[in-house]
Amino acid sequence: EILRTYANHLEALVLMGDAYTRKGEYAKGLELDLRLSCLKPDNKQIRYNLACSYALTGQKDQAILNLHKAIELGYRDVEHLRQDRDLDALKSDPRFQNIVKRLSADEHQAQEH
Repeated sequence: EILRTYANHLEALVLMGDAYTRKGEYAKGLELDLRLSCLKPDNKQIRYNLACSYALTGQKDQAILNLHKAIELGYRDVEHLRQDRDLDALKSDPRFQNIVKRLSADEHQAQEH
């Protein structure tokens, strides 16, 4: 209802995207995540969600690209990254494993200082 009045209402778009993903409507979720990434291109969580949508729709290269962008923007939750079922399609990919290693090393260094 909100989106009928405010087509680019961020919170409503995020909630709707999450609902699509939970229902297994990954293409619709991807559509919303793409829209959100155009509205907020520098938002690390939106980029992360976009990476998840790409992974769920079998677009591994785009998923990895957007994971890198999320990290570049400040995403650092390596535990969530490891456990997120939305990224299962990527977990055997060496590029994904390198991302996890790099974030884990960064986290370890931050704890030492």
